[in-house]
Amino acid sequence: MRRRVIFTAFSLALLATPPAAADFAAGATAYAAGDYRMAAKEWRPIALDGDAKAQFALGALYRHALGSRQDKKTAVKWLLMAAEQDHAAAQIALAEMTAVGEGTPKDESMSAEWYRRAANLGEASAQFNLGLLYDQGVGVPQNYREAVRWYRLAAEQGMTSAQFNLGVMYDKGQGVPQDFAQASDWYRRAANRGDAGARNNLGVMYQFGRGVEKDLMEAHMWFNLAAASGSTIAAKNRDVVAGRMILSQVVKAQKMARDQSDDDRKTGWFALSGADILAVQKALQKAGYAPGVLDGKYGRMTDAALTAYQQGNGLEIGPPDDATLKALGLR
Repeated sequence: MRRRVIFTAFSLALLATPPAAADFAAGATAYAAGDYRMAAKEWRPIALDGDAKAQFALGALYRHALGSRQDKKTAVKWLLMAAEQDHAAAQIALAEMTAVGEGTPKDESMSAEWYRRAANLGEASAQFNLGLLYDQGVGVPQNYREAVRWYRLAAEQGMTSAQFNLGVMYDKGQGVPQDFAQASDWYRRAANRGDAGARNNLGVMYQFGRGVEKDLMEAHMWFNLAAASGSTIAAKNRDVVAGRMILSQVVKAQKMARDQSDDDRKTGWFALSGADILAVQKALQKAGYAPGVLDGKYGRMTDAALTAYQQGNGLEIGPPDDATLKALGLR
């Protein structure tokens, strides 16, 4: 099954590297301190003068009722000004809002167009979302080849869910010739980042020898890892495979899963404790990103927010490395 949830990666990327204008910098400082009224006061004059970053920032304040009453129509007005100047985050925000009729009439085709404009600017989250729209035929004619094209662009930038979906396309032969080896490769990339769905699907590939040599112990290991992340279908798959193995193989597969978990904890998200992940979530939120629930757990929203932060600040996309943690003020 493909991932069907469209990520909301709306964020104030501009806050991390504010432009030279003193008024904008003052507004960014006020925003970071939680003084949203002062931020709006500083940004409004330069937004009226045509500064796209300030226009986007004001749109965000009105959309999320920060320092003022929530006013979605006014938010759309400011976001549209920024989007027409090729401000990618504003384009993504408008895509989200027009998709559901938030402050503007619902228009799925216009939502797809805003995603396309941001995708053409290289925004990974927009590329993924546009691929999803082509995959589902929402706002655009269903076209698996186009879906694959956009998934690939996002996947190559390191977006885990795009890697997973691209694996599914190769697995099913949708938009590309069926290629289990390619499917396994993309599943593995996402699995190595902890994606439970990808770990389950990679387990299936080993279970039946699709694109990889059949190996029930490898299958058991990946199912076990996915089950540990909460996948109920992986737990069922693990038990089915275990029924076809002798006890010594099950014991070895369990050790393989433990060893993989130990390796996981040495890098990326796995190297962070719950308290560390919570700190990352709070830092992303303070910077204007949307990491989802502040629960100290790695998930799709946190991963998407981090991806948007990294891309907006010239950092390598992927699990939080030292450079990203330093930029977030956590090193």
